[in-house]
Amino acid sequence: QQAAADAVQMAGEGMDAAQIRQKLEETGPDSSIYITVDTLKYLKKGGRITPAAAALGTLLRIKPVLTIQGGKLDAFAKARTMKQAKTIMLAALSRDLEQRFEDPEAERTHLEIAHTDSEEAALELKEEPLRLRCRGCGKEREAASREEMFRPCPSCGKFAGFECRAGDGIFLDHLEAE
Repeated sequence: QQAAADAVQMAGEGMDAAQIRQKLEETGPDSSIYITVDTLKYLKKGGRITPAAAALGTLLRIKPVLTIQGGKLDAFAKARTMKQAKTIMLAALSRDLEQRFEDPEAERTHLEIAHTDSEEAALELKEEPLRLRCRGCGKEREAASREEMFRPCPSCGKFAGFECRAGDGIFLDHLEAE
């Protein structure tokens, strides 16, 4: 969906079809997708995991966190609860914004949350309390608003900047639900 919106924007900027295609092919691998599922049923049905792994994972209440990087689906982490899986995904997103995309404040990065049947769970992800970690002293804290990201750290007093670890500081741009 974002690639189509980007193509429309590039066409509006005067790029021809060949230029748009080239740009989309160049930037295609520049995405990170994190997925978690509440059940292993469909991973087993799709052949992603064996029936034995599905049975054991279900018994242990494993919630896998999967990632798609450059079009390839891989296991990323295992969680025991959906809350833990969500925390893992948000930490990975924060790490990607800072290290891979060099855009820790997500000023040039498009973020979306998608879900299959739980708008409530998607909204919970968006509304999670904002957690910041000071890049100077490493202390993590909950913040009342995004504006606190642009103030000195209350622990060390420095203007070292903050890394968003969770919450609406991920700058959710769009939520689509059916």
